Amino acid sequence: VWLEAAKGDALASIVVNNKLCTEYFPWPLSSVAVSPFLLTGTSCNYGAKVVVRGGGMSGQAQAVRHGIATALQELDAHARLPMKRADMLTRDPRVVERKKPGKPKARKSSAWVKR
Repeated sequence: VWLEAAKGDALASIVVNNKLCTEYFPWPLSSVAVSPFLLTGTSCNYGAKVVVRGGGMSGQAQAVRHGIATALQELDAHARLPMKRADMLTRDPRVVERKKPGKPKARKSSAWVKR
C-alpha cells in the first residue's frame, strides 16, 4: 500500500492492481476497502495505490482495508484508536492447514474398511 497526499483540488483516488477500486471490487466490497478513509475522515486528503494477490474478492478487500488502515496509522497517530475499535488493524490469522503424511489432504482420510 502506497499513500499519497491529494494535490490541490484534485480528488484522491484509490487504485487496486491498476484499476479504480470501484472497478476492481463489486459494490459492497469497495465500501469495505475504503472504510478506513471514511472512518477517519481523510478520504479527500489521501489517495492510495494497492497491489493485492491471492485469495478471493472478499479476502482481498479486507486485506486492502487492513493495509490502508496500517498506513494511515503511520501518518496520523490520532486515527489509530477509532480504527482499532472498528477492528481494522487486526490481521486475520487463519492460514491453510498443511497436508499430513498418510492422508490425501490436511484432514481427509481414506474410507474406513471394517474387514
